[in-house]
Amino acid sequence: MRIKIAVLIVSLLFSVGCLALEFPEGLEFSAPDIGASQKQASSYWLHDIAVKLVVVIAFSLASIGFVWFRLYRLRKWINIASIVILGFLLGGVLCPSNVIQNTIMKYNTAYLIMFLVPIILTLLLGRVYCGYVCPFGAIQELINTKKLRKKIPDKLDRKLKLIKYGILLIVGIGTVITGRAIGSLSLLKPIFTFSGTLASIIGTVGVLAASVFYYRPFCRYLCPYGALMALLSRLSFYRIRTSSSCVKCKICERKCNMAAIVDGSVGHECLLCGECIDVCPKGSLKINSGGRKE
Repeated sequence: MRIKIAVLIVSLLFSVGCLALEFPEGLEFSAPDIGASQKQASSYWLHDIAVKLVVVIAFSLASIGFVWFRLYRLRKWINIASIVILGFLLGGVLCPSNVIQNTIMKYNTAYLIMFLVPIILTLLLGRVYCGYVCPFGAIQELINTKKLRKKIPDKLDRKLKLIKYGILLIVGIGTVITGRAIGSLSLLKPIFTFSGTLASIIGTVGVLAASVFYYRPFCRYLCPYGALMALLSRLSFYRIRTSSSCVKCKICERKCNMAAIVDGSVGHECLLCGECIDVCPKGSLKINSGGRKE
């Protein structure tokens, strides 16, 4: 087990190292190049954002329906659709590695609207976008093999999860202070675009290799957008809550692949996959508003 955990940590560090290789020499920042075709009057809708926005909204509405009507067992199908449509057809909409700095740099374009759609969804229902819509998370889950899946000790898992918050701070504050993008931080996007720098491609391979054995390692430990979603999910109006009928059997805790449940209480890492609701023998876990227990 120690060897397998060590392999995961090395993979994560290697991926972070690949991100570091993407930084311009001397930690100087360089704004992304905007071609002449993007400087036209229609520049508000750069990169076919109008089409992408419509598709993201459609997937978001569908995910609300999946959660609200407890269609959890069909979640894999919306994940597959996300991989095909948002991933391969649209080139990986809202790259989780770059979305923070891209929004800061392109706040005066429709990119800001697309950035806000998942944010609004998170404030409503928690990390539904991460669990249902995001093609980058979906592809990690798709290649994860249950027979080979390994569990990270809870104490180590909590420490590793802090990495993504550090990346969020570095990317967010760095971009705001300098007014420039922090290199190209794309991990996993090369899967959908079939292109990228050597560092991003190698980092992507590392994340995919880790995903075979560990559930959504990029989402759990490296994703700055996921870190922002996790923080905002604390404010979500509806989320999975525990009723007074809970007997602390910890069946849900053992079932949760994101390690988001502690003593029957569902935390902000929850992706609303609904597996905890389905396995609860007392029916104590439900999607409710407010902090009341039934």
